Amino acid sequence: MKVLAVLLVVVIVGVALLVKFGGVTDFDPAAGADEFISQVQPGMSWQQVVDIRPPKKFAAFSNNPNRLHGPIVKFDEAAFATKIQNGSYNLGFFFEYRFDAENAYNVNFDEQGNVTSVEELMTMSDLLGG
Repeated sequence: MKVLAVLLVVVIVGVALLVKFGGVTDFDPAAGADEFISQVQPGMSWQQVVDIRPPKKFAAFSNNPNRLHGPIVKFDEAAFATKIQNGSYNLGFFFEYRFDAENAYNVNFDEQGNVTSVEELMTMSDLLGG
């Protein structure tokens, strides 16, 4: 019984320290989204955007009239850089950024890899009326 009591106290102290010093209390995805979007400007290169915040996913635009873009895939910077140098994204591409259930954006690029626009995406919050 004493072991459980000591273990419970250790866990409570650990969680309290994590909240106090671990940066948990000041985590704000909406502020992070606002800061990121304010830094992205038309004409920036894809590398400048990646330097601000690497995307987790991206997709190339498609010339198929039934699909606006190809599959959304995991972003691998080295493989991506090789493909853009080879001209593989001749219709442009986008990086997908999802910060939380209310903040999601696509950063759209032309075929040279320069930002053309930032597009706000529909989120679960939008679907649920939030």
